[in-house]
Amino acid sequence: MERHPGRKAQQLRELWDGREDLTRATIQSKRQSRRATIQDLALNTGTRFEKEVKETLEALGYEVSHDELLSGSQVDLVATLKGPLLTQIILIECKDTADQEGVNTVRSAFAVRESVKSRHPHAISMIVSKSGFTKTAKDAAKNLGINLTTLVEIKSKLFDPTRIITCIVDDYESGELRKSYIELSCQISERGQGTVYKPVESFIDKFLETSSKPGLAVLGNFGSGKTSLCGHYAYQLAKRWGDLEHINRLPLLIRMRDLDNLFNLEEKIVEVVRSNYDSSVSLSGIDYWLKGGSSLIILDGFDEMASNFNRKQIADNLAAFSKFVQRNSAKFLITCRTHFFKNFVEEDILGDVIKLYICEWGTNELINYVKGSVPHASSTLLETIGNTYNLHELAKTPIFLKMIVETSSDLRGHVNPAKLYKLYTDRWIDDQQYRSSIPSDEKLTLMQEIAMYMDKSGASSIAYREIPSVIQEYFGLESYERTSQFDSEVRTCSFLIRDDDGIYRFSHKSFSEFFVASNLAKQIKSRQLEKFEEKVYSKEICGFIANYFENEFDMLIGYLFSSTSTYGRCNACSILTNLSHNASVEKALLLAFDTERNVDVKIVISESLAKIGTEACINSLIGYCQLAGNGQLTCVRHLKAVLKSDSVCSFLISLLSEESEPLLEAVYEVMLTNTSAFEQPLAKSISIRGKMGSRLISLALEFVREIKGIEAARDVERFVSQSFSNDELELTRKDVLRNLRSRFRSIVDQEVSAQVRLALSKGVATDNYNFRRLCANDVNGKLGYLVIDEHLSSILDRYLPSTAKKKVKMKGGRGHTN
Repeated sequence: MERHPGRKAQQLRELWDGREDLTRATIQSKRQSRRATIQDLALNTGTRFEKEVKETLEALGYEVSHDELLSGSQVDLVATLKGPLLTQIILIECKDTADQEGVNTVRSAFAVRESVKSRHPHAISMIVSKSGFTKTAKDAAKNLGINLTTLVEIKSKLFDPTRIITCIVDDYESGELRKSYIELSCQISERGQGTVYKPVESFIDKFLETSSKPGLAVLGNFGSGKTSLCGHYAYQLAKRWGDLEHINRLPLLIRMRDLDNLFNLEEKIVEVVRSNYDSSVSLSGIDYWLKGGSSLIILDGFDEMASNFNRKQIADNLAAFSKFVQRNSAKFLITCRTHFFKNFVEEDILGDVIKLYICEWGTNELINYVKGSVPHASSTLLETIGNTYNLHELAKTPIFLKMIVETSSDLRGHVNPAKLYKLYTDRWIDDQQYRSSIPSDEKLTLMQEIAMYMDKSGASSIAYREIPSVIQEYFGLESYERTSQFDSEVRTCSFLIRDDDGIYRFSHKSFSEFFVASNLAKQIKSRQLEKFEEKVYSKEICGFIANYFENEFDMLIGYLFSSTSTYGRCNACSILTNLSHNASVEKALLLAFDTERNVDVKIVISESLAKIGTEACINSLIGYCQLAGNGQLTCVRHLKAVLKSDSVCSFLISLLSEESEPLLEAVYEVMLTNTSAFEQPLAKSISIRGKMGSRLISLALEFVREIKGIEAARDVERFVSQSFSNDELELTRKDVLRNLRSRFRSIVDQEVSAQVRLALSKGVATDNYNFRRLCANDVNGKLGYLVIDEHLSSILDRYLPSTAKKKVKMKGGRGHTN
């Protein structure tokens, strides 16, 4: 068969040429596609930039249209602002480039403005750049009358903090707080143990400068100075504004009694800024500022807003606030009465916050306040405080000391809080009586009824429109003149304050609580129990009521055993708790605890017994906690008040073997108040427990974060080394693990040092590879997962510098560079 080698070669060439043509076409197609993609990306990026400029201008009040065609020229944006006399029109070119804009961009903008001059003779031309402008562009713009700016510069006009800073400084410097403020001290431990930080403001400064935690919770009893602290710290931040030596944070102080809830907090901040600081801020402006991370949100008095919320409402509000914190870069400081925060707030909802407990005033604070308030009579007043029964104890609370100073001439004999409040309020009534047509006793009753009305409605304030109807209802007044007289008295009361909207509230919540208590005490003594039995009253109100029954507690004991009202018996128990120094009261409460069948009342009594804390009370509590029932978990939580008892600690440890997760949650919560006492048993419990719910995991992580001992840290290795499917818990776990390893870094150093010293004392050579390996393995064996390989290696290098370095397999299967 004849072969044709030339034909075969021709076919191969044709095949190759066709493939080459196809390859070239493919490459060209891909290049065109890539070029189109780049153009689309640039177009989308530019469109996004234009949209951002448009939204920012709209937030400043402009009406903005996009891609306008004016006199044959297309303009990126046209912004219009209608004023009372003139309408301002701005022709805007948006430049989203990485390089600075040059003179050609300016000339182009000038040409566009000239082309529309006949139609819009007063139009302004502006270029908004992402990256700024060259010097020649700036010079040309100045000559041609073109405005140059950046998006950052425009956004800075969304919110101007100057007005807020000025108002905070002026209000403080012209107010009473500047004259009387005394620095407070605080502790991280509620139980009065550990470091005392003074002043509190310095601790907050350090927190803001160094901590990654979202915020602080400042806790204290009523009248302990939380509100004054907020006002003073806001003033400090305002005075430092613009000082480059400090981190500048804008204080946004919100009195939570003015809020209904914490939902849509950005909108509420806008309302507060507009009303309190007379600033015309927009929602977009606040949103832009908050995301900049240069604010401290100060929420004063969480309990005042949430006192009538149930647990779910409290949790929902705090969850909403937590989301607010997450979507903004602001830090927060929230104040609350201690007992309310402990009893009603699920602390993990707020995130990893630091809790600060306000300390009572000591002798130095007392002396400084008195000298500052009454400099010419300070010695006499200090002597009176020292010699009057219970007065020195009351003077440890700032609000009480203020009242003592103002009523010092009337203080005689035994003084308790109710007597002090009565002296203070009576003095105001007497001082105003010369110009009043209403008798003193009716004026007092008026204050009591307003307080009762506010307490019953769950509100911390009353609108001026409601006052006449309240007066008519409680006093049976029909004539307009008489009602107007009472209304006028309310408006001149020194401890009732009125805002610009005509909303009245007591200057301090404790005044309202005192008036409710004094009214109820009067009714109880006259056997008019209807209002006393219509709800469970707060601990503060019951504490005031107790002051009226210090010598008449038998009446309350009799009521406790004879009443059929659940609310009434709960209130009686709370009142008697404040009189428990009397043996008869303790005996009565123990008997009531044994015989009471209503769970709600029994829970109140259990809290009373925990507060009394005698051996008999503790034994009764432990006996009840051993019975599974509706009140068991709450009773277990009440044991945190008696953790100094060995029998209570032993009982709680015994509960760690229980399978009930809700019961374990209660036990963990109690133990977390004193982790050092339960570190080892709690660590072992966590180490052997299998599947855990998210709440229990959260509590366990909170405990692990506080571990101090090596043995306990090793016990929780399995728990802290596992991964969690819940993203939030997993982030917390990783953070806890980092903290643990960081905390025990010094222990690693000590272990290596001890090994070397021991070897040298025995004459063992340490400058060889084998000793290094044995030393590393021993440290790993003792500390396990707490050892960071790189850290251990650097320590070994420091102590054993002449040892040869090798890759060595250590115990536990981890590779170490030695």
